[in-house]
Amino acid sequence: DGEIAIMNGESIPFQSYDENLAGRLKAFLKTDKKELKIGIPYYYMHPVKNLNDFVAKFAKTLSGQRKFLCEHCSKKITYIDTAITQVYQTYEKYDFKRYYERMQNLLRDRDITVICGEGVLDKLEYKAYDVCKTVTIITAPKKNAYAEYEKILAAALKTDPQRLVCVILGPTAKVLVCDLHERGYQAWDMGHYFKDYDAYMKKRPRTDEE
Repeated sequence: DGEIAIMNGESIPFQSYDENLAGRLKAFLKTDKKELKIGIPYYYMHPVKNLNDFVAKFAKTLSGQRKFLCEHCSKKITYIDTAITQVYQTYEKYDFKRYYERMQNLLRDRDITVICGEGVLDKLEYKAYDVCKTVTIITAPKKNAYAEYEKILAAALKTDPQRLVCVILGPTAKVLVCDLHERGYQAWDMGHYFKDYDAYMKKRPRTDEE
């Protein structure tokens, strides 16, 4: 919903509207490159069972977002589901154990570089990246990261291309991941995954307040 707001000319709490950012995000929705996977939220477009109460109520308010995606996506592209990085805080019932085993296996014994907003990882008790072989962290502004995009990209490009780059930077992450992909890196927009894994391990309640 944040990226859609920006593409519609609006600001969100941690990223002010930027015309260039909006244009790049919009272009991604019709990017059909074999090695580059673009995600949209599955439950925006389809009836889904077992959503938690908060997400189920939220899903009923999304007519504008659905219309936007229908207008700007392509039926020729198979999109992945953005909820892949926030399963615990999206669903009430799910095979969480199997899901997290599979996700953690994607990270296990990898050399990774995490690019994230300053302080984003500080409060995590359970760190999903503990299964990695090595972890390097590059910090960026927690708010309005796109205003310093060139500096962030330059720092990212100092990373060994053999490392997996995991980005947690809201809308800016999408642009960074695509630019790194174009330069031969394997890069993933991790979205809320590290926070979601921590919430799952703590069995935090999925209430409106949470």
